Amino acid sequence: MTDNDIRRVSLDALRAMDEAGDLRRPADAPDGEDLGEDFWKGAVLHPPRTRNSVSITLSPAAMEFFEREGPDPAEAIRGVLEAYAAEHSNS
Repeated sequence: MTDNDIRRVSLDALRAMDEAGDLRRPADAPDGEDLGEDFWKGAVLHPPRTRNSVSITLSPAAMEFFEREGPDPAEAIRGVLEAYAAEHSNS
């Protein structure tokens, strides 16, 4: 891997790379402390956040409205849709 090589890998793949000697680390890097079993008892693994992608067609007036809301119209649209869904999820 080069200094500019950034990629996502699973923990298993990272362990395999480490075992194969494919990970570089300074020779004087200290080993991490053993946190012990008690440390990990309350640990919770959170699944990765995901988003669904959709394509919509907006009228020029609607698009102009969201463009006026800020630099990221898609974020403004997501906010409106999330607020609508939250308001109507209990009905």
